[in-house]
Amino acid sequence: MKNVKKNSVRSQSNKIPLDYIIVSILSNLSYDITTIPTAKPQLHSFFFNLRSKYKILSKVPFETFYYPYSEYVEQAFDNLELSSLINKLNPVMQKYQLKKKELKQFYENVIKSKLGKKDVKDLEKLSKEFADYMH
Repeated sequence: MKNVKKNSVRSQSNKIPLDYIIVSILSNLSYDITTIPTAKPQLHSFFFNLRSKYKILSKVPFETFYYPYSEYVEQAFDNLELSSLINKLNPVMQKYQLKKKELKQFYENVIKSKLGKKDVKDLEKLSKEFADYMH
């Protein structure tokens, strides 16, 4: 990913940046899902609620005010947008457009080889839960 700030939250087993974890989740969504909401409460709550279930998310720090918020989740989505793997749809920017081909290529060519078998399975499960939660 070009022009990306390094994110210090990583999976415990393989030192995978949170950006890569999110790319893995998005790249494994079914092909009919081409957009996701940009709503911070919805996105951040998803990751917050699953931290205890998935070790790969357990180190993501959150603050809780009106809704769980993580600077790291926010930065990861910003990085994906800067890298042109996702972009906000106009005019009201309520959805991210997923660049499915680019996400899948980045996952297959760069990320997947860095993951352990358990991480790959967990990320596939996370993708299904993400799809259910967001749609």
